[in-house]
Amino acid sequence: MTGEEGTRNSDSGGDGGDDCKAQKTGFDRRKEAIAKLTRSNASFIAGALAGSISRVVAMPFDVVKIRLQLQLEPYSMGKYVGMGHCVKTIVKEEGISSLWKGHISSQALSIGYSMLQFPTYEWATKVLKVNFGINNEMINSFVSGNTAAFVATCATFPLDTIRTRMVAQGEPKIYIGFFHALGSMVKHEGPLSLYRGLSTTLIGVMPYIGVSFATYISTKRFLASLDKSLIVDTHESTTWDKAIAGGMAGFVSKCIVHPFDVVKKREQVVGFCKARRAFGKVGKSYGGTLRAFVKIVRAEGVRGVFKGLFPSLAKAVPSSMIVFLVYDGVRNVLLHKEL
Repeated sequence: MTGEEGTRNSDSGGDGGDDCKAQKTGFDRRKEAIAKLTRSNASFIAGALAGSISRVVAMPFDVVKIRLQLQLEPYSMGKYVGMGHCVKTIVKEEGISSLWKGHISSQALSIGYSMLQFPTYEWATKVLKVNFGINNEMINSFVSGNTAAFVATCATFPLDTIRTRMVAQGEPKIYIGFFHALGSMVKHEGPLSLYRGLSTTLIGVMPYIGVSFATYISTKRFLASLDKSLIVDTHESTTWDKAIAGGMAGFVSKCIVHPFDVVKKREQVVGFCKARRAFGKVGKSYGGTLRAFVKIVRAEGVRGVFKGLFPSLAKAVPSSMIVFLVYDGVRNVLLHKEL
């Protein structure tokens, strides 16, 4: 082979190598772009999965909780005399599928709420650290949780109102589906009816989410510190640590804000008397959050504002456990970093 041919072959081989390098670089760029897109949306993806999975598991407890919260009579005189009796009665009269009544609106609420809550929380924690110098994890988590709760609740509250109406109705049904309920409420009660009970909800849910995040983070860090095999500075923790911390977060926060949840549910079904008559007494407008507390305590005793607490805890503990487990797990897979 002549020197000229060797040079041509060498040049050709060099061009081929450059093409492969260019192709590889192009593939890497696309791969990096997808990875970047996934990372930037990691909080939304993890939040949506966490909200959806937890809702499927917790829905029956939510239905029972709402029915008990809306019962005006004392347990001994009401349609439902306790959690077990409530489940049996619902299944007997309305079928087992009724334990997932309003599931579509509940899924929309849960997914939408979690998709907004977690990214807002993470954004707020960064702002508090960078702009305000708040590095205390408990304080940061509590304030960020309050911010996340405000944003997510205001954005998804109409879904919560519709879900409550769907779950609250007996047979025959007033609403045949989510969109029928939405249209009917707007037509007959006005658009603002979708936000009935919002102020009460914000008073209760903001500290609820704040306490929930603060409890989860502090409990998880504490449990991780007990395990000498983990590097605490990396915020690394075991699955059991996340599960216990998530359950504790649900228990503590729910006990604190449950009375506000009772008042909110009562306000959301005002004007919905026809569908509630089969369940006993029908309540009228309370005229505000404080008046609602006073009227409920006077008529039903202090226990009145804690109606449905047991099924609420039975829902909140596993639900919170699943939400934090899934969220932290998916986030760790996508970002290699936990909360």
